[in-house]
Amino acid sequence: MSFLLLIVIILISLGMAQFKPFWLVFFFMITAVMPNIAFATTPFWNEEYAQITRGFYVYDVILLAMMIVMIPRWWKERHRMGVKVRRLFDSFFFFLGWLFFEIIRNIPQYGLSSFGEFRYEYLMLVMPIYVALYFKDESIQKRLLGLIKFYIFFLPILVFPIVGSLKGFQFGSQDRFYTAAIEIGYPLGILLLLVRQKYLKTIEFNIFYIFSLVFIVIIMLIDSHRSVMISVVIGFFIYILLGKVKISFRMIAAILVLTAVGVYVLSLIGFNYQYDFISRIQAYTQPENDETSKWRLELWTVLMVDILKKPWTGSGFGGWWNIYVPEINQNITATPHSFYMQSLSRIGVIGLFLYLVFIYRCTIYFFQIYVIKIIKNNYNKVAAVIGIITIIIMHVFFITYTPVYYILIILGYSIATSLDIHSTS
Repeated sequence: MSFLLLIVIILISLGMAQFKPFWLVFFFMITAVMPNIAFATTPFWNEEYAQITRGFYVYDVILLAMMIVMIPRWWKERHRMGVKVRRLFDSFFFFLGWLFFEIIRNIPQYGLSSFGEFRYEYLMLVMPIYVALYFKDESIQKRLLGLIKFYIFFLPILVFPIVGSLKGFQFGSQDRFYTAAIEIGYPLGILLLLVRQKYLKTIEFNIFYIFSLVFIVIIMLIDSHRSVMISVVIGFFIYILLGKVKISFRMIAAILVLTAVGVYVLSLIGFNYQYDFISRIQAYTQPENDETSKWRLELWTVLMVDILKKPWTGSGFGGWWNIYVPEINQNITATPHSFYMQSLSRIGVIGLFLYLVFIYRCTIYFFQIYVIKIIKNNYNKVAAVIGIITIIIMHVFFITYTPVYYILIILGYSIATSLDIHSTS
């Protein structure tokens, strides 16, 4: 029965991927993102919630459908793309081809497990290219933007009472409300609105968004995900540079006053900023004295020995993570918590290089749009600026994490809404 259900979901997903791309992304967000927001930090979280049959999850089938339909779409439209855009897409499919190689070469040893690890860690990377190829109309782009805004600014507020009631309303970095994979969307969402407001001259921050903005800033301070906090700093720094934002004394004073008031208010509800914020900076200044940073560094040191055994092609997909770390005298069965270390281990220097070529093509493409003095409309400028910011934030985030859905969807949205990718110019 479960196998029949799997076939039905595959067929439906393929049909939607080809003819109803927005609704496919909509259902993907419901099955992959919404449960993470509502339950990931609570005792009720169960990673098997979306499993159809052994090793197959609803959101995996959706991503697989995206990958299947976008390959012929790319090949069909490739000759109509401009040279620079064609190189961008070609570089991704070269990378995808290498991932297939890493799957196939390990099938004799690991069987379907080789595909299983690929779908768990790398299949989501098809998201930006699928969105770029299938969200080319302005109307569907606006609907996608509305969906992104809803999941970043409103859904966390709506489910906050649920999360609190399930896990308790305790505060601090030891008892977080949302995961880093969810909260990394917050700075990107805020920057997306700021960029749109600057270049489109629209009022993006109405009363609802201001209320949401206050909420998510408080949540980011309370949860104190270091990767998110440093992404905020870097993201806003890049925005100031690209947007040529003038910083006045009044602006700095307002930020300092609001920060001081915010910290004071949070301290009244039990937020210990000396530990939950200031002391956690130690992960960057003295990582050997920070528990969560220390085990990562020790794991990466041991993992590098294995990487050097097969540096060019890596070990391929399918093997379980089980690395003995002598410094802490235990086996680590979690992933390396770093996209770069994970990629060097699994897909080797060649695979990571091909991925970085794709990212380089994206970055150059956005910069070329950004520097154009006269362009078709400012939507292109918005896409270029938010695209550059997204790429920088995601690769800072990847130092200690692996790809997450929010970042990839926004990157795809940026490519789709930039200069006409179907133009022959």
